[in-house]
Amino acid sequence: MLASVVIANYNYGRFLRDAVDSALAQTHPDTEVVVVDDGSTDDSREILSAYSGLIRVLLQENAGQRAAINAGFADSRGEVVCLLDADDIFLAEKVTRVMQAFERNPGASVVYHQLQAVTADGRQPIGNPIPRGVWRGDIRERVERAGGWWPRPTTSALSFSRAFLERVVPMPPHDEPSPDTYLAGAAPFCGPVVGLASPLGRFRLHGANMWSRGSIDQSAGSEIFQLRRDRYAEDVATLQAALRERLGIEPVFSLQDHLRYQQYRRGAGEPVSLARVVTMALRCPTLPWSMRWREAVKVVLGRW
Repeated sequence: MLASVVIANYNYGRFLRDAVDSALAQTHPDTEVVVVDDGSTDDSREILSAYSGLIRVLLQENAGQRAAINAGFADSRGEVVCLLDADDIFLAEKVTRVMQAFERNPGASVVYHQLQAVTADGRQPIGNPIPRGVWRGDIRERVERAGGWWPRPTTSALSFSRAFLERVVPMPPHDEPSPDTYLAGAAPFCGPVVGLASPLGRFRLHGANMWSRGSIDQSAGSEIFQLRRDRYAEDVATLQAALRERLGIEPVFSLQDHLRYQQYRRGAGEPVSLARVVTMALRCPTLPWSMRWREAVKVVLGRW
């Protein structure tokens, strides 16, 4: 079965070779690589020219990550599409493990795995693989009870069935929320999710990506809490619209049950009690039991 690796790149020439080489080094014998360059102004296009005959390259004017993934998916042919950020790296067995998971779970909408954070040079691991726990099976009801939120990794750990992507792509052209949030948010409403408790990819912390900014605590100004609160509110509104307009599903979840949204409301100074947020963490239906106490402690300590 053919797998497609779709790489969206914008001015990541300093990392791009590692990403492309890792996609070409996959042990799965039937893998194609599609790279969409989203109007880069660095040396990215020169780098990509060296891979002529090995990958397919699409060049477009800068239109954002969503538009790049839309274009890559439209050009791809695989029954499974693995997304890869141009600053990240796949382990060689990643696509093989993903394809095996889809073969065992043919109705799955998404297969995902843990990611290992690494330093900007890609060599030194940072912290534990994330997410700490993974889900397998039908989690739609859990996601609804959790306000539409479930802990999933970023783009480079997400692989989707073509049947699912054909229902939700092309994504709207703007880039908020991010493509991984949009796609992974909708996936539990279209089939089982399959999480692999293995760090099959590495994502770099290099100062220009969101993950590199790390956690924040109550010593931070209220503005950052307000920004993150508003981001989650927009995430949920976009998911609700996608379910209603693309999938014909009437959303039945609310921000009142969204752990992250309520955490950041509290951090922004809104009247949300500590007891309420701690209770939400301990009862969050999309957090594995092993993570609930950890989340509750972080809430008490004022860290997110």
